[in-house]
Amino acid sequence: MGKRAYQTWDKGDFSFPLTTFRENLVVRLRDAEGNEISRTEVQTLSIVEKSYWDDFFKLEGCDCVHMKLQFILSEDERNRIRNVRESALRKKLDKVPATNVEYKGTAIPVRASSLPIRREFSGVLERTSSSVKKMISAFETGLTQMKGRRSLT
Repeated sequence: MGKRAYQTWDKGDFSFPLTTFRENLVVRLRDAEGNEISRTEVQTLSIVEKSYWDDFFKLEGCDCVHMKLQFILSEDERNRIRNVRESALRKKLDKVPATNVEYKGTAIPVRASSLPIRREFSGVLERTSSSVKKMISAFETGLTQMKGRRSLT
């Protein structure tokens, strides 16, 4: 589609259409002859995420410019964006393998001096992710430390 430029000379509200979210919004400050004095870039997706952005934006080699940025979307555009996000989330969840950990133990009385725990992992541990294995290891380490503290008392 190519890049588009819009100009304004006055203060106040200024609206213009965007053709893509992938390109940054470039704001240029020009003198009376049209020579560029300064510029700044704003990530378009940041505006979408915040929905309304009221901030002072630093211009290169100059001071700041106060801008209030907002996307005004139609209902169809909102639905399309929501569908794209949901689709991306579904794809991400499909890539993450489902992790099922079975843990069967015996009931532990609080006053017991030892912790007679029986672990049965029925082949599931081989299929679990490393983060779950680390969590199980940390849990077992915590139980061992609890057992040591109780035997000291």
